[in-house]
Amino acid sequence: MSYYQQQGMQLPRVTLVNKWIVIAAVATFILQNILALIFKFDLSMFLGLTLNGVSIGLIHQLITYPFVGTGLFEVVFSSLLVWFLGGELEQLWGVRRYLKLLALTTILTGILYLGIIVLFFEGHGGFPLFGMNCLANVLILAYALVYPDREFLFAFIFPVKAKYFCMILAGMELMMGLFSQSGVVSLGHLSAFVVAYLFIRFTDLAATISIPFGKISLGNSRRAKGNAKLRIVKSDDHITLERDKPDKNNPKFWQ
Repeated sequence: MSYYQQQGMQLPRVTLVNKWIVIAAVATFILQNILALIFKFDLSMFLGLTLNGVSIGLIHQLITYPFVGTGLFEVVFSSLLVWFLGGELEQLWGVRRYLKLLALTTILTGILYLGIIVLFFEGHGGFPLFGMNCLANVLILAYALVYPDREFLFAFIFPVKAKYFCMILAGMELMMGLFSQSGVVSLGHLSAFVVAYLFIRFTDLAATISIPFGKISLGNSRRAKGNAKLRIVKSDDHITLERDKPDKNNPKFWQ
């Protein structure tokens, strides 16, 4: 995996899928602001995910809703997460499996969000889910499973391991979902964590995770064995063979 150093910070290269995700998000953000300024047209109601929209046949909303952002900070922060976290995951899993993760979790998260509205938020059929938050949450959860002990700077101040960073964000989404006025949107963001976990747990991506799921120790998975290398260890009395396993939790710091 190739990195370059800049000001003491390790940065992953911009990979193919993530490059086009960021381009699509930025282009949609610019278009959204132009249409709102000139024509007073809210693009989020057309590309964002709503129960009313899907009910009248706007099925494309299940795919387009992550690319609609109305806030500059949201677009910039989420794009950085896609670049930093998604870059490593795309290189680890390859373009096909990485794209499959993003596409299917986006659709399934949208379906779960619509189900939450139907079951618990009657009358919120026109409330749109949009923005890259769901996509970013999928990547945060995936990254925390693959590299649980790598560290982030929470609020750009406190170093926090990836697994705890993910738990903190999920807890915040749950609290906002239960107690804020726009709780249905926060529950939609929380759904991304749930869908991503289940998707990784029950697909071949689980073989790349270094922590156990329940009774299944993925550290001894078939894939992990296939990637292990043998080395000769010579002592005074005998020669033995041992496996070299890659250390996937070698700490790296994202600032």
